[in-house]
Amino acid sequence: MNDAILGALVSGLVGVAGVLIGGTLTYKLSHRSEKILIRKKVVIEKIQETQHGLYAIARGLGTLLVSVKRCENQKIGKEELLRISDQIQEDGGAITRSIRVNEVFLKKYSPLINDFINQTSVFHELIYYVYIDPDHPGKWNYDPEELSYTHIEFLIMQAVNSAMKIKEELDRQIEIEIK
Repeated sequence: MNDAILGALVSGLVGVAGVLIGGTLTYKLSHRSEKILIRKKVVIEKIQETQHGLYAIARGLGTLLVSVKRCENQKIGKEELLRISDQIQEDGGAITRSIRVNEVFLKKYSPLINDFINQTSVFHELIYYVYIDPDHPGKWNYDPEELSYTHIEFLIMQAVNSAMKIKEELDRQIEIEIK
């Protein structure tokens, strides 16, 4: 009879120990899985915010290109072009700052983002020298062909294409994060 009580007691203790061990393992594994999912969710959200910012900048660049063309064709004056250009630069600066905040999640894309931002500063300067203040002495740092509408258009389109290239890279990163 003592063997039966001892067997039942051992069996009960093993069962309780098994439940405790199983519960602890389940908790730790689910907690770990939850942390991984939360991390992936945050990374995907930051990528999407960056993509949204890039789209907004690209849209602004399209508006700028149309405005430069209209100024080139004398449909708007240099004051209007300056106002539009300043607004696009201001909006782009705010978006760039929000993208910079997300760079901690997008470290491997920082060089692409930096190149894109550098591209935009070049044509903004050219627009200023060609359309806003053609007598500015800084204009003479450029070759005449660089100060043409065609070249400015090329630079703006190149920047838009860079934004779309970054967006495609970020799409691939989202696919990796989802897997």
